[in-house]
Amino acid sequence: MSRLVIPTNSEAQNVVEGLYKDLERRIIASPPGLCPVDLTAAFLKMCHAQTCGKCVPCRIGLAQLSNLLEDILNGKGTMKHLTMLEETARVIESTADCAIGYTAANIGGVLLMKLLGVPNQSIYSDASVLDGTGLNGKLWRFIAASRTVSGFECAKNNGGFFVLMFVFFTALLIAAAVILIRKAKTAPEGIGAYWWLSVMSLLAVIAASFFTTVKLRAIYLFIYYPLLALSAAIVLERAAPKLRCALLIALCVLSAGNIYFSYGDDLRGVLSESKTTAEEISSYAVENGYELLYGNIAYLTPNAAAYSDGKLIAGCWNDEIIFHAVPYLNTRDVYRRTDYSRALFVFHEWELDAAYTEAAGSGAVLTERARFGEYVLCTSSQQLMYPTTDIIEYYVSMGMEPPR
Repeated sequence: MSRLVIPTNSEAQNVVEGLYKDLERRIIASPPGLCPVDLTAAFLKMCHAQTCGKCVPCRIGLAQLSNLLEDILNGKGTMKHLTMLEETARVIESTADCAIGYTAANIGGVLLMKLLGVPNQSIYSDASVLDGTGLNGKLWRFIAASRTVSGFECAKNNGGFFVLMFVFFTALLIAAAVILIRKAKTAPEGIGAYWWLSVMSLLAVIAASFFTTVKLRAIYLFIYYPLLALSAAIVLERAAPKLRCALLIALCVLSAGNIYFSYGDDLRGVLSESKTTAEEISSYAVENGYELLYGNIAYLTPNAAAYSDGKLIAGCWNDEIIFHAVPYLNTRDVYRRTDYSRALFVFHEWELDAAYTEAAGSGAVLTERARFGEYVLCTSSQQLMYPTTDIIEYYVSMGMEPPR
């Protein structure tokens, strides 16, 4: 019988909760228009006064944050102050020993986002219930996300290996489910409880993607990986010694094969002296003075921008509608009406006909500038990405829901 454990807050956490209550009382008692910088500075001073002083990040870091905020309050703040504020808060948040340090650092980070005017980014517009239409598209989204998570997207000419891996992992999941269902008379505990929680999380995400307007993305299914690990642990725990040894060998072989077939081409490309297509496109764009790359998120556009070491920013559409900006990737404000003048459009060969048709319908002219393998680089006579940032800002200023 396992021990009964009643988790309680640490002393540091209790202190932080007390500080929160003090801050809440201060906000309630303050008049409207309270300066958020002043409020954050006061909270940091309270945290600094309560620190035990044992760890350097908390003892010295909080004092530095307070000093930086004091400079800002006194009108001496510069962009260097904001940079130092961000870097110091990050170090404290990741290295402080207790809740006092990293909670104070997080508060400082929230203030920094306010000072820099970082907008909130929604990854979906709403989660209203569907009326039954569009289920075919939902099914294809689920299949695409499943292919990405399971590794089939990387299969190429090695489909047999990935089929074998999928069958093996499916057998592991079924075996773990059978073991846990047989023990269903008692409340799940330990690994079994985590397994059921992972299953419910995965099913909830899939159900939401089918019965609401939430668009499924592969990252939402990443709970699949810990679920596999938990399934393996459950099966190995119950297996006989010889079977356990065979399962461990199979897991090691399949894991090594997955790494080889999934990332072997990328690794060989990195080690090779010849440039990849993404590197060639990145070099061309930088050398010719472009700052933006517009392209399909499913292809190499984000990768090409990454090779530029910050000189290029990627703006993307997805497979569904060409030129329709992926809404959660506009954090850098790259879709203004005038941004086309500093952008290259990157098309895969199969997208060209649709691109020229859409451009002509908008009264724009696409001009081919270069070709790299299967990709064509073009410039446009006007902005083709939509909705533009200008339109979104107009709708927001009028108090209306912006188009997506």
